[in-house]
Amino acid sequence: MPDSIVLLLDTSIGVVGITKRKLLIGIATLPYLTKKEFESILFHEFAHFKSLDNVIGSTLMKTTLSVRDTVVASAYIPTILGLLIHIVLKIFCYIYAASTLLYSRQREYLADCIAASFVGGNTFGAALDKYVKTSRKFDLEIDHIIRHFARQNRALKNIYNAQRGLKV
Repeated sequence: MPDSIVLLLDTSIGVVGITKRKLLIGIATLPYLTKKEFESILFHEFAHFKSLDNVIGSTLMKTTLSVRDTVVASAYIPTILGLLIHIVLKIFCYIYAASTLLYSRQREYLADCIAASFVGGNTFGAALDKYVKTSRKFDLEIDHIIRHFARQNRALKNIYNAQRGLKV
């Protein structure tokens, strides 16, 4: 079980934490999901906890950010040697990023399999499809809605209701 559940203002759902396990739930897609669909997605996230993906994923993310920051810093070494170091680090960064992406995709596939084994492949597939579509729709529309209200100099009271009801 997670140590805490964190509600987010966006559409993301995931697990994080090395010492404290957190389940992150974006509230923007919740009104569109049925209880069974939401449970299906939770099975997927709990499969990540079971496989300790929250620990490995958090560590890989922190390492990736450190490698990226090192590459950026190496660009400021004002010598030929600095340029060579920067190029080698940049190549390493791309290889590291590609390998972590491949690892991540494998972990997602395994979590999908575990969730599907509990709720059924069709149920999980439908839930995942609906979550992805509503999440994508929200992410694409929300900036336009904010700009629409800002141009009219109007206050946005509930961004989620505005996204469901406003046609921009």
